[in-house]
Amino acid sequence: MKGLPRTDSGIAGWFAVAMMSIAMSACAVSEVDPQVFTDYDPGTRYDGYRTFAWQDPPLVSSSPRPIAPEVTQFALTETATLMTRKGLKQVESAADADLLVSVVVGSRSGLVVNNYPGRWGGNYADLRETTTAGLGVELFIADTAQRIWTGWATTGLTAEVYANRQEVIKEILTMVLAEYPPER
Repeated sequence: MKGLPRTDSGIAGWFAVAMMSIAMSACAVSEVDPQVFTDYDPGTRYDGYRTFAWQDPPLVSSSPRPIAPEVTQFALTETATLMTRKGLKQVESAADADLLVSVVVGSRSGLVVNNYPGRWGGNYADLRETTTAGLGVELFIADTAQRIWTGWATTGLTAEVYANRQEVIKEILTMVLAEYPPER
């Protein structure tokens, strides 16, 4: 887990920075090796929250391509399941909730260039297009809409990850929400 300084740009801004830095690095991202990040308000007492409802809209996409509806629904359902396991009760109305929850999904493509020295002089270059996927959860105080906790993860988006997307989404959300509530 890596904590980052507070910002008003929200999780979508952090996704752009995190995914671009990963996509542009010379290191290859493993098949399913998510990097988890969190950002939270250290002055908040997290033990007082008992209920949650979905922010409107409940899912935000920072992807240049549309997200499949079944992926969207699975991410929302899995987030609600994990929040319930944390002892929070889901309520229908935002007016009845302590917390509002938003799920953020996205992807970015980029080029990775690796240069290798040639055996007899010259260089060999390896150019690959990579896609990095991001998935995150934001929690807001329902009364004030103040964001108090953000957790997200990024991973390489490969054919294997895409083929097993529900398992990967579940794994990533489990890793992200394992960081809530934050330890002090």
